[in-house]
Amino acid sequence: MKPQVIKYQVNGKAFWKVDFQLMGVRFRKRGYATKREALLVLSKARKDILMGCFCEDDYKAVKKIDTKVGDYFHSVYWDNKSASLKASTAHVRRNIWTARILPYWGKKKISDITQTEVSKFLGIVHRDYGCSPVYQYNLLTYLLLLVKSAVKDGTLPVMPQIDKPRYTLKKGTFFTRNEMKKILNTGKGSRGNDLIHLLFYLALRFGEAVALRVEDVDMEGGTIRINKRVYRGVVDTIKNEKTAVLEIHPDLKNVIERLVSDAPSTGELFPQKGRPGQATKRGVLGKTEASRSVNSIIIEALGEGCPTGTHIFRRTMGNLLVEGGTPLNQVAYLLRDTEATIMKHYSKVNVARASQAVREIKVV
Repeated sequence: MKPQVIKYQVNGKAFWKVDFQLMGVRFRKRGYATKREALLVLSKARKDILMGCFCEDDYKAVKKIDTKVGDYFHSVYWDNKSASLKASTAHVRRNIWTARILPYWGKKKISDITQTEVSKFLGIVHRDYGCSPVYQYNLLTYLLLLVKSAVKDGTLPVMPQIDKPRYTLKKGTFFTRNEMKKILNTGKGSRGNDLIHLLFYLALRFGEAVALRVEDVDMEGGTIRINKRVYRGVVDTIKNEKTAVLEIHPDLKNVIERLVSDAPSTGELFPQKGRPGQATKRGVLGKTEASRSVNSIIIEALGEGCPTGTHIFRRTMGNLLVEGGTPLNQVAYLLRDTEATIMKHYSKVNVARASQAVREIKVV
């Protein structure tokens, strides 16, 4: 019997049914809302029969392909996914979904996630939001994780063939000493340059830098206290609860003195400037404004195509400390982190130095 999908009507509404016989198995199912759905079931059923793994109960799940991405995300996927993420990671990831992914995919069916639609989606986010290649790569990764979940629980019968953008995620990006020298000498006296000095010499996270206040600085003792951060717009405890009192580097002293003398009565070293929408609820420098000023200094110093961002200065300091032979427990204290994290994210292998270390070993 020739495999076919047949259209029929019930109360004026069109439906599709599948009807065929193969290798002694008669497969007849009706009630499919679209021809595409019926054809997909037909193709999968024939394949399973030929491979000898046909199970009629499997096709109850196939009809779920009409599930919308937004409905599946809110009712199934996110609760399961967020349970395995840290609170801060889950917060960032959900914001990405609601701001970038769901506006395009929310009302589309999971079965609509095809190579053509994905290419169209990436083109739109690049045009409308100016998303970088790495951000596009991450958006597609998150979307495909949802698709894999749908395939695993039977909502989608097969994984679609989708090629990711030709981009390799780069981890462990650092500036060299010469590059840092150029950056620190660019835009001197500007707020962006002051921020870079603190991010680098104190190995600060951005939230820790903007949380600094006048009372955290002890100019007589030459120290600065790191015990809080701005998180989700409000002052919060420091990450990992690892506080530290750090010595002020000689090259940082003049910057700190100027920030303290120019600080407003509220005490923030980096108070809000510009539109309120650019700043946090605390009234301190916002991430968008800070990234813009920092990145412009980096590009002016090193040219287009160089790595940017506020976190790269912390990684650079961590790498320089490790390369200089500072014990890992001391580096972990200075960066308010664990030794395992230092080895994973803030150090890179110096092949020449490693080879030299092997040559210097004498056993006879």
